[in-house]
Amino acid sequence: MIKTVYTVDEAVKDTGFTRAAVIAMFQAIAFKGIADFKIGRRGHPSRLEG
Repeated sequence: MIKTVYTVDEAVKDTGFTRAAVIAMFQAIAFKGIADFKIGRRGHPSRLEG
């Protein structure tokens, strides 16, 4: 299985959406069970993994 990681910062840069909008979108994707939203801690970026 290939694991894909997409950071909040990458999504902001790629889409032009605000950081808050990207986080809300990532949380909605995680809620649907499509991927996991990981909140950045200790230098690791907030990201969508799936």
